[in-house]
Amino acid sequence: MKMRFWVIILSVMCIVFLTGCKSNEKVSTSNITPPVTPNNATSKNASPTSKVSELQPTSTDKATSKNVKVRLYFLAMSELKYYYIDKIIPVEDNALSAALTKELQSTSYNKDFLSLTDKVKVKSAKIDEKTGVLKVVFSDSYVDHMTLGSNTEAGILTCLLATYGYNYGVKKVAIYFKDELYTSLKGELPEGYFDVNYPSAEAYNSSNNQSKPATTMTYLITTEVYTDKSAKINYPQLTNLGDDKRMRTINELIRKDILESYYQGAEEGMTLDIDYTIKLEEANLLSIHYLGLKNLQGASYPNNVLYTTNIDINKGSKLKLADLVIINKNLVDRCKNGNYIAWEGDASSEDGKALKAAVVESVNQIDPNDLSKYLNESDEISEKNSSGTFSYLTKDAIGISVQIPHAIGDHAEFEIKYKDITDNLKTGNGTV
Repeated sequence: MKMRFWVIILSVMCIVFLTGCKSNEKVSTSNITPPVTPNNATSKNASPTSKVSELQPTSTDKATSKNVKVRLYFLAMSELKYYYIDKIIPVEDNALSAALTKELQSTSYNKDFLSLTDKVKVKSAKIDEKTGVLKVVFSDSYVDHMTLGSNTEAGILTCLLATYGYNYGVKKVAIYFKDELYTSLKGELPEGYFDVNYPSAEAYNSSNNQSKPATTMTYLITTEVYTDKSAKINYPQLTNLGDDKRMRTINELIRKDILESYYQGAEEGMTLDIDYTIKLEEANLLSIHYLGLKNLQGASYPNNVLYTTNIDINKGSKLKLADLVIINKNLVDRCKNGNYIAWEGDASSEDGKALKAAVVESVNQIDPNDLSKYLNESDEISEKNSSGTFSYLTKDAIGISVQIPHAIGDHAEFEIKYKDITDNLKTGNGTV
């Protein structure tokens, strides 16, 4: 009996002893991981008992972002010169096209750069594995949201193609506005894509490679169309010049000059279809180059026609060849030996080479005295310019167009570098 008593006493003492030890044990919290919140941020609403797996974001909850080194192409408006910028940009969810487009819409690099409107965005971009064509689909037509002339429309397209082509490593790009293929100034794009041709561009550095201020380019160009039952003529008009009176004078000069080509030669049953390109677009000079077809009733073939208009923007007046250069034997010789410019076809093909040889031979047969007379009469759309000779300007050359037999093109163009005729150049006319 006593033995049972002592066993009970000892058992009670052991229980009391063990309970006291447990109540005095200290708990270490150094190895407890706090609840994880999205983006590693502290959440005020997070429950202290929440499980880690419930708080970690899934791949669909959080956008992935990575830094990518890219090359961007821009056109400096005042110089009509291309620059490229190499930089690292953030790309979210592998949407490289959207990131590139956003950079091309930026105006922070240089106010003189022609930037893409921010009224559009890229909806999708995908490379066709069979054809290698990168298809870029915009939400809307950027052309409809920008005031573009032929030069600037071609310029923004060049920047887009070069930027997309370089960074995607493709040679062919198709641009769509919603579900409509964009064909630019070509009218048609049979292949369904543009070839990526990189412009001659310089590396841009804002600290030591500044392009001219945007204020030097004080106007934009839009296209007007003259139509009647027998003619369609596209011609440029200036906007945003800042001097409304001078702008109206220039616009009327341009309009009258090209429409004179229609009225002067108008005949019953004649049709005329003319379009233009801008050869030089600077703050003080504008050179317009027109090409088209004239068809006379009963004629067995249409005639190729060319006209030009050169404008002194500062004075609001037309410039003729004689206003720009001294016409003498040196200029005549340089004209005969100028750089032949093919205006249609492939000049490097066998047919192109044969055509060039025939054109050069035809021009060389013109008597030097006659050619001097033609050059002095050039740039008139009237009977005064019986030879149909015209001139245009580029960044580094002056172009001369002379009439030749229909069988070899009706007209031929040759360009002469300014540096080759420095003694002939008249000062006070901007570029030349």
